[in-house]
Amino acid sequence: MTHEEKVELLIRVDERVEKIERWCSNHMAHHQRLLYAFIGAAVSVILAEATTIVGIIIALARSNG
Repeated sequence: MTHEEKVELLIRVDERVEKIERWCSNHMAHHQRLLYAFIGAAVSVILAEATTIVGIIIALARSNG
């Protein structure tokens, strides 16, 4: 392998590594957004359930008292 071929090969490897690093960075950002969406949905469900339970407790307290 000549010096020029080695240089060309290293340039191609650098370009591919750069593409992979960019893809990994984008992929991790995507997962970060998915995590935030999941946490937001979970908090919403918990708050909705808590509101329902409090409403039921208040309704039961009023009907017994």
